[in-house]
Amino acid sequence: MSEQRSGDKLSAMREIAARFPEAFGFPIRPLTLTVRRDLIGHGYPKEVVQQVLKMYCSRPDYLAATIAGKCRINLDGSDADIPTQEHIDHAKTRLDAYKAQQKQRRPAAEIKSAPEKRSKPVRDAERKPEVIPSVSKLETAPATLMGTAMQEALAKLKVK
Repeated sequence: MSEQRSGDKLSAMREIAARFPEAFGFPIRPLTLTVRRDLIGHGYPKEVVQQVLKMYCSRPDYLAATIAGKCRINLDGSDADIPTQEHIDHAKTRLDAYKAQQKQRRPAAEIKSAPEKRSKPVRDAERKPEVIPSVSKLETAPATLMGTAMQEALAKLKVK
């Protein structure tokens, strides 16, 4: 047994997922009821297996897959059995509790209502052409509004 197996839950989860990608990959499907015994049989410590399965099976997407009644799978990815109504009801209860907990964690000020509708983008045909002031209008502009570079450019245009 490696130190990683007795280490933190996340590294143990990564190790188990890498070893059994068919069971712990995507799309997420419920695991067979014998998965705990199977992982212990592969040499993982009981405490680590319990922590990893608690973390994995508490995920909202795992609970949703159980609620949907997706077929349970073995470690090799083969079909095992279908969740019972009792297991589906339990998953619904846990998912509802998770959602309620998430709502409590977010202050009311952070909860955003439906996004405001944005106005439709303006199409090129609907755009108004840019109005470029004529040289004669620029000549009459006060010198304080025009920079010296602009005044010099206007002086060159007048030279015609």
